[in-house]
Amino acid sequence: HESSPNSLIEAMAANVPVICSNTKAHREIVKHEKQGLLFNNLEDLNKLIIQVQKKQIDTSTITQNAKNM
Repeated sequence: HESSPNSLIEAMAANVPVICSNTKAHREIVKHEKQGLLFNNLEDLNKLIIQVQKKQIDTSTITQNAKNM
């Protein structure tokens, strides 16, 4: 359920880089490119996935920031 970000918090605690929709509930937890990645539409999501796969985004820093929240 998108308005209940428990799985988002659990993923962050488990050192998993998160990509989530840009909703108010998610923005309260995730700052884009700080604790995770936010997308507005499927095109944005696709671009973020490709950037992560190609290691164009430093997910190690993102996951460390998320774990230190």
